[in-house]
Parts: sequence; structure tokens; C-alpha cells
Amino acid sequence: LKFNPVTATVSINSGQALALASGGVLVPTATANFVTTITGGTLMGATNADLILFNHNTVPFSSLVIGSVIADNTGPSGLTTAGGGVSILTASNTYTGPTYINTGFNGAPAGILQLGNGTASGSIDTSSAVIDNGNLAFYRSDNINFGVNISGSGVLTKLGGNVLTLT
Repeated sequence: LKFNPVTATVSINSGQALALASGGVLVPTATANFVTTITGGTLMGATNADLILFNHNTVPFSSLVIGSVIADNTGPSGLTTAGGGVSILTASNTYTGPTYINTGFNGAPAGILQLGNGTASGSIDTSSAVIDNGNLAFYRSDNINFGVNISGSGVLTKLGGNVLTLT
């Protein structure tokens, strides 16, 4: 699923799912501030495979916002992020495979996977481990306990005035 123009929105009807047969979600490099959005329904990667987000838009204040629930497709599925862009999850995601946050590309900054966008939503399933080689960010308005195992060489960032407790 390639976004072109970068400002596009994909809406999935309530109760429906969009399963990507192969590849992933591609947000190309842009020259201006853009927000790319996927909303509604359920988003899944290929059968028994990770959903892959290639977010190459590193322009400040640009992001890929996914408001759809990311779920397993047949068996455990993970989420893999690549590229130096900011990817924001705003739903209560139910996928149970690992979450990989990878470094940037060709000198780009490390990619950011952000849970929440300043409200009380945006999470990953507690059975998912996080391998953070980029930047795992939390931007929630409520106090949260995050009991998911985090490993890797990346950083963890808390945004906003809430309390984040790692358990």
C-alpha cells in the first residue's frame, strides 16, 4: 500500500479488515509537512507475517497515523517499522507477535513508533515484545502501566504530562 500523494487517507469500514497480501505500507520521502492516515476497521499484514511500515517521510511534524486496529492474520503477526519517519498508533492494537522498531536509512534519524497522540488511546497487546533499535515514544494523556518486555539499542521517550510506569 503506497501513499502517493503523501497526504492521502485510507479509510477501512467498521467491521471490515484490510489484509495486505505482501509488502507493507510505504510512505515515501516528502518535501513538506504531511500527515498520512489509515483509519477505521482492522489492518493486517500477510498471513502469519508481520505488518511492515516503511515510513521515509522525515520532514518535521510529518507522520503516519494508524487509527485502525492492527491485528493478527491467521497466526501471530508482528509489527515492523523501518525508515526515519514517525509512525503513530492510536488504537488498542491486538497483534501478538513482536514489535520491531528499526533504525533510519542512509543517515536518516532513527524511526519513531509512537503509542498515542495526546489522548487516552494507543497501545499494543501485552503479549508483544518490543525490539527497539530506534525510538519508542509514548504520548498519552492518561497514566499508563506498560508491561511489555523492551530490548534493543534504541531509546524510549515519554511525551506529555502523564505518568508512564514500566513494569
